[in-house]
Amino acid sequence: MRRNLASIPSSRLGGEALIIEVFTDPNAALDRCEDMQFDLLVSDYRMPEMSGVEFLARSIASHPNTPRVIVSGFADRDAIIAAINEAQLTRFIEKPWVDAELQ
Repeated sequence: MRRNLASIPSSRLGGEALIIEVFTDPNAALDRCEDMQFDLLVSDYRMPEMSGVEFLARSIASHPNTPRVIVSGFADRDAIIAAINEAQLTRFIEKPWVDAELQ
């Protein structure tokens, strides 16, 4: 995912270089959200310590207007609807994703 997103040309981003921060610990990511304003938050659905839905829902406090995307191979319709509502998702991307769709 990181490699795919990093390949987006800056010309598609208004001339700005894309800066990507990756976390393996959702609590560390939430701590970073307190210090940094992100333009987009992306999370996997299933993670250790907390779900991606919980992570993105908790991020609303520090990033109320930031688009939130969840990526998952878990495609239970009810779970997706709950995730969209609870975490105010902008988009759900199913694994395996299509690179162009992710970009």
